[in-house]
Amino acid sequence: MSKRVDIMHAAARIIRREGFNRLTLHAVAEEADVSKGGLLYHFPNKEQLIYEMNAYALARFHELIEEKRHVAGSYIKAYAEATLEELRSGSNFLINASLLATLADHKEVLDLWKKYNERWETLFASDTFHADDASMIRLLSDGIWFSHIFEINTMPLSQAERLLQNLLNRLGEGEL
Repeated sequence: MSKRVDIMHAAARIIRREGFNRLTLHAVAEEADVSKGGLLYHFPNKEQLIYEMNAYALARFHELIEEKRHVAGSYIKAYAEATLEELRSGSNFLINASLLATLADHKEVLDLWKKYNERWETLFASDTFHADDASMIRLLSDGIWFSHIFEINTMPLSQAERLLQNLLNRLGEGEL
């Protein structure tokens, strides 16, 4: 893992452990075991760190969707499978911390999330699923993901997998 990614993970750990308000460049440097100058070399300020955390997390999720797409054949199916993969692997803590930081009123970061959302919506529209069916899969995937991020109404992963697979199967067989 690169030093840059190490620093982002360190920031994510601080956000998860202590909350966004405790995120300082000094704390991140200490957590990442780098000098303040070393941190500033990669991220000139806290806002850039937050933006880059989100950009990295979104790009990684998008790459995972693309990997799954080759097997799933459908973009919306790949999106659902990537969501479950993120939850299974536990690697989503960086995305979670990034999203929590975004909620702290960073318009430019929210714009980044909107840009990825627009990209995904375009890809969903080009899929073989009817738009309403794709929306159901997307909303179920996002709902599961957000409930896990905020640790509210969190269902067991096995139940989330069953729900998504059941929906995909029923849509694939024309039952809905």
